[in-house]
Amino acid sequence: MGGVDKGWCLYQQKPFVRQVLSALTEQYRELCRSGQFTRDIFISANRNLEDYLTLGCPVVSDKREGFCGPLSGVESVMLAGQYNNPDIERWITYPVDSPEVPTDYLYQMASVKAGSLGVWQANERDHFANLSLPCELLSEVTAYLNSGERSIKGWLAQFSDKTDYRQSCYADVAGGKSRFLNLNHQVDLI
Repeated sequence: MGGVDKGWCLYQQKPFVRQVLSALTEQYRELCRSGQFTRDIFISANRNLEDYLTLGCPVVSDKREGFCGPLSGVESVMLAGQYNNPDIERWITYPVDSPEVPTDYLYQMASVKAGSLGVWQANERDHFANLSLPCELLSEVTAYLNSGERSIKGWLAQFSDKTDYRQSCYADVAGGKSRFLNLNHQVDLI
């Protein structure tokens, strides 16, 4: 997006972060009612922190210096969350640049079996930043980043036998294709 903070880019006249947070909060409330979740939704951000704080969620910045990519944000949130809530068993991630959240995303990702990790699939693609991670993988994330590597896809390769690929049970558009957008360029917004 040319250096722009994606969270505050507009899609359908609304910032990405507000769309994603609204959809995830609604799903999260449903799962809380069923007893599956009882924790906060965290936001990983490295700039415009005051703006993100207005959203009412804990905001966590990368603990590593420099920009080490999305996996560093995952590591930082896991560290912060484990410190405050040591009984957390699983982390579910959702990148802000996919503003149309599948209606069963949290349910599907929360249903990944213990000991496995989940990766979201949509439109015949794996979406590596959409993860469901058991908390015991934090040390593997840290070791991978400490080795100088940054790629989520590269990190996931070591767990291919423990990966559970998830997708929506609902077709969101005619023709049965999921309406799962990943907006990475200004031209995607037109």
